Amino acid sequence: MVFCKGKKYTAFILNIKRDMRYEKRFSTIHFPMGLGLIAGAISSFSNNLNIKIYDNYVNTISINDLVSDIYRDKPDFVLMNSFLGNYQYKFIKNFINKVSELSPGTKTIIGGPMATSIPDLLMRHSKIDYVVVGEGEETIKHLLIALMNRTDTREVKGIYGKDASEIFSTGYRPRIKLLSASHKTPYEIFDIDKYVNYLLETERCWEIITSRGCYGKCNFCHRSFGKHITYRDLSEVVNEMKFIKNKYNIDRFSFVDDNFLINERRAEEFICILKMNVKNSNFVFKDALINLEI
Repeated sequence: MVFCKGKKYTAFILNIKRDMRYEKRFSTIHFPMGLGLIAGAISSFSNNLNIKIYDNYVNTISINDLVSDIYRDKPDFVLMNSFLGNYQYKFIKNFINKVSELSPGTKTIIGGPMATSIPDLLMRHSKIDYVVVGEGEETIKHLLIALMNRTDTREVKGIYGKDASEIFSTGYRPRIKLLSASHKTPYEIFDIDKYVNYLLETERCWEIITSRGCYGKCNFCHRSFGKHITYRDLSEVVNEMKFIKNKYNIDRFSFVDDNFLINERRAEEFICILKMNVKNSNFVFKDALINLEI
């Protein structure tokens, strides 16, 4: 991979909500697992990329202060996730338009459930540069490489973009078949103590995901990751749990897969592995389709 010699790039990764001075503070805090994987993906291919994390769920920075930082620093890329609901679309649209106005050289890129659900709407009604649809780790890596090398982004699968005033789509990137940990989360670039301290104080769980996707075809649900389920290696999941427990003294884990227990044989195998390797810990499962003795 060849980049512009001597050029240093900066990427802001954002996990943000609108300022809600008139509303109560969110009652729970979650480590942004998806953005952690994205940070791992883009930090894996270039030493010329400086990453800065903004998360106003745990920090007190206001949206105006964040916009001021973008105006001051003029990052090359602003990456953010998006969720549907809670007036998020209007907030995201206004925020992106403001960033584009104050830092026109910054490429804005959005992913997540909202981006995958309404990419064309986001492209048509905001000044967003690129929308990543579906799984983001490989797509964002190839998109940033194309932008840093100034090659044609139409060759990058899994995005919506603009060529002058024309919106284009490159289709969906094939699903990742095995969810390996090739892109490990760089916890050190997050304000990790704030997430950890919150969990320790509230006795809440560290969230873990072992699979993606859903077998269902519910017409009210948009499946961001597709119609079939892909899995992480169970030993890899256990190693992550052991790392979190040993490093941060957290012994409560919640498995937030959409369908963790649908594969009974895999679930039972995993429970056996947990009993042997992650002792003196508590586990919570999101669904309960089968009976397991833990």
